[in-house]
Amino acid sequence: MASIDAIIVSSLRRFLHEVESKKWRGRERDAVSLFAFGALLHELKHGLPRFDARQIGIEVALNQGFKRPRGGKERANKDLVIWRKPFSTAWSGGSPLAVLEWKVDSEEKSASVNARELKTMRSWLTSYLARNRATRGYGFHLQLHDGRRPTVVSVSRFANGKRSGDLRDMVVENSD
Repeated sequence: MASIDAIIVSSLRRFLHEVESKKWRGRERDAVSLFAFGALLHELKHGLPRFDARQIGIEVALNQGFKRPRGGKERANKDLVIWRKPFSTAWSGGSPLAVLEWKVDSEEKSASVNARELKTMRSWLTSYLARNRATRGYGFHLQLHDGRRPTVVSVSRFANGKRSGDLRDMVVENSD
């Protein structure tokens, strides 16, 4: 059985190769779907015994474990969740195997807005994983470029309420 870290890394390599070879461009939701139903699904099927595609959830609710001030939500929708068992939800109990949050730099937003969104994502993962120690977290930062520069993704790993390291930045050079 492959570790979840190894599955994430091999999925990401596959995804980046596909994105660059097809000259693909899109938004965050598009990237999450493409990654989940392509590279990640492929690697999970080969890396986890008895894996079922119904363990993957996109934009699914997670119990935050606290109420936010001023009537905030008990649950938050997250980009991509890998559940331990098929048919799991925030309402069925248990914690996910992994939570994968994505930020895709947008040319429509300023660099400061992109940086603030990245900081918010990392803060949420740190806070959530402090209360859900059996879950792994990954923060993806994808920078798609217009062909003049390589596509870059960095992945931060989170566990036990802290950023526990970075999986190496992965760069796919353009073949042009």
